[in-house]
Amino acid sequence: MKKLLLVAAGAALIAAPATAAVTVLTFEGIGNLNPVGNFYAPTYIFSPATLALVDADAGGSGNFANEPSPSTIMFFLDANNAILDVVGGFTTGGLNFDAECDFMKRRTLSGGHYTDRVWHVRTGYNIRARSTWVEPVVAVVRFRGDRLSVFPDGRDRYLDLGVNWYIRQTRVKLNLHHTRQSGSGVSSWSDGRTFLRGNLIGLGAQFVY
Repeated sequence: MKKLLLVAAGAALIAAPATAAVTVLTFEGIGNLNPVGNFYAPTYIFSPATLALVDADAGGSGNFANEPSPSTIMFFLDANNAILDVVGGFTTGGLNFDAECDFMKRRTLSGGHYTDRVWHVRTGYNIRARSTWVEPVVAVVRFRGDRLSVFPDGRDRYLDLGVNWYIRQTRVKLNLHHTRQSGSGVSSWSDGRTFLRGNLIGLGAQFVY
């Protein structure tokens, strides 16, 4: 999921998630002064401050000219809250990339405090195969738990190598992945029974409807 602060009105050209194609958002059909919202969901979602405006010569209340599409533009009421959420992330050509790093800081009942850290990096590349596409992908995940953490103390490392086959865009997907896990746990959670480390090979199917 990627969020983009909107700084301009009119038609938007956006690289579609998981494809190399370009999606054109014209804002036509939303209606005068109606929120854009989930009009382009589930791929693109706009914040409540973004509205559609229809030109006066088409029955709306707008006063503008030379708009990219026939009669509608997008504008925002609050420049600090004009956000486009691209649920599947952005792509550059056939390349997909996303990364995230999180910190969690909490206090313990005894008055101490701890910080847990986790981050991941994922990259893939889309290869067209007739009306479908195949995405080889690699992902790396790291977790580091503080010695006072209520979660497993120590470190965990994941390396995931796989391939995703998108049969009907993002609605039907088959995937095959090999995950290698390693690390060092030094708490009671890592007793070899409560929490086990190991490698796995998984075959999956996902359906979105």
